[in-house]
Amino acid sequence: MAGIREIHGSIFILLSIEISMCKVTDNFLPLKCFFRRILNILLAALALIALNSAGSSAQNLRASAGALVKRGDQLQVKGDFAAAIHAYTEAIAINSRLAEAFANRGHAQEAIGKLNEALADYSRAVEANPRLGIAYNNRAILKFLKQDVDGAMSDFNKAIKVSPKLAEAYYNRGCAWSAQGDQEKAIADFNLAILRFPIFFADPISISTRNPNQATAYNARGLARQAKGDLDGAKADFSDSIRMSPHFAEAYNNRGALLVRKGYAYDAISDLDTSIQINPHFPETYYNRGNARKMAGDNPGALDDYTKAIELNPDLELAYLDRGRIRYEMNDLDGAASDFERVIRLNPEIAAAHNNLGLIHEARGELNLAISVFTRAMQISPGYAESYFNRGRILAMIGDLTTAILDFDKAIMMHPEDALAYFQRGSTRLLQGKAVEAEDDFEKSIAIGHNIRIFLESHIAAIKHNMSAGPPLTDALD
Repeated sequence: MAGIREIHGSIFILLSIEISMCKVTDNFLPLKCFFRRILNILLAALALIALNSAGSSAQNLRASAGALVKRGDQLQVKGDFAAAIHAYTEAIAINSRLAEAFANRGHAQEAIGKLNEALADYSRAVEANPRLGIAYNNRAILKFLKQDVDGAMSDFNKAIKVSPKLAEAYYNRGCAWSAQGDQEKAIADFNLAILRFPIFFADPISISTRNPNQATAYNARGLARQAKGDLDGAKADFSDSIRMSPHFAEAYNNRGALLVRKGYAYDAISDLDTSIQINPHFPETYYNRGNARKMAGDNPGALDDYTKAIELNPDLELAYLDRGRIRYEMNDLDGAASDFERVIRLNPEIAAAHNNLGLIHEARGELNLAISVFTRAMQISPGYAESYFNRGRILAMIGDLTTAILDFDKAIMMHPEDALAYFQRGSTRLLQGKAVEAEDDFEKSIAIGHNIRIFLESHIAAIKHNMSAGPPLTDALD
């Protein structure tokens, strides 16, 4: 600024001299031209300094806006999203075309549940910079959450087009494909994400599906493979996820649940114990461990785990359903009925809950109610064989043998390897006096049910010995 003042002073002096020269003769013309040339040089210098000053001011403003964005990023890491939003807003006030400020403010808005505001910020970000892939990616996630599937997939595609190395976009598009049931496309995207994510062993604090990395990508691919029925491939992926992030609770949970499906109860319990140690607040893990404990014959332990899962998530339908099954097996009919009724209140379309409630009515001697509830289960799920089987038993008990046979026929058609269904139909046919057909059913029952052969042979012998005893009261709790 001092230089500008000095030039201003020199120009004032030269102008004064030039004015004075105008009053004298042409003898001083060369001197007058000299002063004019000096004056022009000084004016040009002043203009250059003014331009540099303006550029410096603009540069300072840009630096100030950038510093505010960095400040907002630091505040987000600390979890102070409100302060972060304020910092980004100040940056935008300085530079309304600063795409990163809009994108990062959108992320902070999303973190506090302001999804509409976040969506608007992501849109402003891609308007300011159409090549900002992460903004398309984040906008796509929100569109998917809002059921705008086409809009979400379009944004994921744009993110990948402008940022082909953006692993998050492949990962999130893979999650979207998986949610739509297209596991092949999901796995293809997870493969690309795994190739693009940097290889590192993740700190557990950084593991989340909102900030994905290789560990979450392996975990997600494992879920997609599991949905396809590739249990061995899924197990390998969950194991790779755990190898990369030994404190990733979700991967232990998923591998544990898969081991339950494969019948390895104790290995499953080990994984689920580890998951709970890392994150004791995940209800699905307690539910899965309850299933593993039940498989291992530990019904009290399973009951405790189902109850803990319900404490953490009072709307977890499957936990009520399976706790009700254990209570039924422990002859706690009131507790079981309460659980099945709770499932029906949460979701009236779960056929298994109606079927199991029917068994409670049967155990209480409320046979007409039982028939009504079994019928409701069939209406909800016409392919639900257990309800036909159970209603058939009750119909046979009250003497409606013809309708009972029809129900057993349907149960066998749906589950041709169900030894008990042949056994029950044979018993009912024997009551009808159809000994030949009954004997055929009994033989099929024994041939199929080799693991319960002794049970079947003893009951068939008892029925033949005492026709008046009626069909046995074997039930099927699902």
